[in-house]
Amino acid sequence: MNRVRVAALPKTPWRNNGGTTAAIAAEPEGASFDDCLWRVDISDIGRSGPFSLLAGLDRTIVPLASGLVLTIDGARHELGLFDSFAFSGDSTTTCDIAASMQAFNALTRRGKATASVARWPGAGRIAGPGALVFYVARGGFSVVEGGGRPTQVETGSAVVVRNVEQPVAFEPTAAWSLALSVLIRLA
Repeated sequence: MNRVRVAALPKTPWRNNGGTTAAIAAEPEGASFDDCLWRVDISDIGRSGPFSLLAGLDRTIVPLASGLVLTIDGARHELGLFDSFAFSGDSTTTCDIAASMQAFNALTRRGKATASVARWPGAGRIAGPGALVFYVARGGFSVVEGGGRPTQVETGSAVVVRNVEQPVAFEPTAAWSLALSVLIRLA
């Protein structure tokens, strides 16, 4: 289990310069959108406008603030805070925002991997197989893999387990804590 502090990650500009992204984890490690099997990141959405076309990828986005509206292939979708929304990277997508915001993203290469995104306001347990990214959006969590030692994960940090062999259990360290998980399975 590897702990990642998102604020310490390098940010890469979007292809359309509408924001930046910081990769929490990717397969293979360090892969870009063009050559990844899967990727989980945090995006800074700087302005309203088009999203980059990511052909061949399936996307799931979770707004980390209120006020994100996506228009995908002409259909308008108002996303709620911490609600996950899946769509194709092949789609023509634009966003409307009232102010700069962040979003949590899971991307998988279509036909090669799938991602299951979940929201956790309390304790839980995730079993494999697959790779796991567990991101703390608010508060803090104590996370343990199998019978190992607990790892404390605070807001803006994640733990990455590249191959979940034993269940990963977690519990909040504050009443208002909330985490997002992505379990990635290869096809």
